Amino acid sequence: MLPPEQSGSYVMSDSPPGRARSERLSSDLRAELVLRLFDNLLPVVIMSGVFGLIGAAVASSAGDTGLWLLYGVGIGVAVLRIGGIAAARRAARRAPLADQTLLRSERVYGVGCLAFAAALGLFTARAAELTDPHGQMLLVALVFGYCSGVVARTSARPWIPIGSVVLAAGPLASVFLLSGSTPAILVGLVMAVFAMASFETVAYICRTLVAELELRRHLAGLARHDHLTGLPNRLQLQERLHAELRRVTRDGGHLAVHFLDLDGFKAVNDRLGHFAGDNLLRAVADRLSTLLRPGDLVARFGGDEFVIVQGACGPVSDAELLARRLSRAMQAPFSSGAGEIRIGASVGVAFFPEDGNSGPELIEAANSALLEAKQSGRSRVVLAAGAALAS
Repeated sequence: MLPPEQSGSYVMSDSPPGRARSERLSSDLRAELVLRLFDNLLPVVIMSGVFGLIGAAVASSAGDTGLWLLYGVGIGVAVLRIGGIAAARRAARRAPLADQTLLRSERVYGVGCLAFAAALGLFTARAAELTDPHGQMLLVALVFGYCSGVVARTSARPWIPIGSVVLAAGPLASVFLLSGSTPAILVGLVMAVFAMASFETVAYICRTLVAELELRRHLAGLARHDHLTGLPNRLQLQERLHAELRRVTRDGGHLAVHFLDLDGFKAVNDRLGHFAGDNLLRAVADRLSTLLRPGDLVARFGGDEFVIVQGACGPVSDAELLARRLSRAMQAPFSSGAGEIRIGASVGVAFFPEDGNSGPELIEAANSALLEAKQSGRSRVVLAAGAALAS
């Protein structure tokens, strides 16, 4: 199953982070839960085949035209469902599905499931009135098999299995309950009790699945974020930079990579301690984030080093202008419990395609420019060789 395409800015904002994360997670989870409906086509094919065999046998034995009509409706719905699920699976393999497409797919799947359940329920209810106890036993087994399968497969979207169980089991249970025969009434009661119990099973499976997916996504997020600042880490930096380079290569344009190192951070760390140093790094991360446009990326590279990816960049002068803004912003004082803290920042800038065609090449070029900036003094900005020639 292909995951949905993730979108949104990596830049921190003034909005509550928990709210933004919750909204994005809700959308992603919904997409994954919908895609799980289409994971396994085989049980649907098997159930359709079993209905075809048992239904044909019961309808032949009863010789009822109305029963044959209900049988034909059930077979037709089953064929349409199989074709629709297969088509959705092929579409998901080709490309991540958009939110509206996923919502439509869920509705189509759910309506198909409810339609088959209704056809099954009406067929078994009609057949139960026309067949002997042995045939009725087959009908009960058919309905129980369908209900257990639909609960196991589709509880990710609870409205589908709950509606399907009601439509599939309700008519046959009603026939038994109204039959006047004590054994048949007992069978109807058992079916009703199991149907109601399945609703709690659906809720439990859905809660468990959502909790598992939330935990998995949380752990995946931790693996791509710096635990101290909350910024993307090297792994996410490489992924995002690779994606940006593909986009720029396809659409044309430029891209700049800024390698920033704090001046004077070690002295602050030694004088005030690591706790103050950690708080300073968080404040630096927040300040850097406010200077970027939506779509740009700031990542903590390690220690007191940060990398900024300036996507959809114009001329080299635009990248140099941002680098100087970043450096000046770091010179403004930071407040702490020990008073104002003053540091600075040196920045090396690499430009695509002048300084490299891959993420590692651009980061290495920006780092080389940064080393030159550090050697020439504090709070300096140096362009890599290709960017300097292009400016």
